[in-house]
Amino acid sequence: GRQRAGWLLVAMDATAYLVVVIGVAMTLFPWPVLLTLATLPRAIAQTRTVIRERDPIALNSAWFLSIQIHTQFGLLFLGGLALARAFAASR
Repeated sequence: GRQRAGWLLVAMDATAYLVVVIGVAMTLFPWPVLLTLATLPRAIAQTRTVIRERDPIALNSAWFLSIQIHTQFGLLFLGGLALARAFAASR
């Protein structure tokens, strides 16, 4: 149902951020991919809305925001990889 879908979103978001942080800590990813953390405040606000909100219009807006956040996350991750490659090439 709606409530479980909200908690699934929380779990998926948390996993994405944890994978980035752990990947950088284990040197699997270069440090510039930490740029993805810039999306964290919006993701937290959005997941709070999804968990607490009952109004269908507000929920639809929150789900749409999820698409935006995940797109930004992906673009920042790719940008971090490109930035790391540029740093490596300039050495």
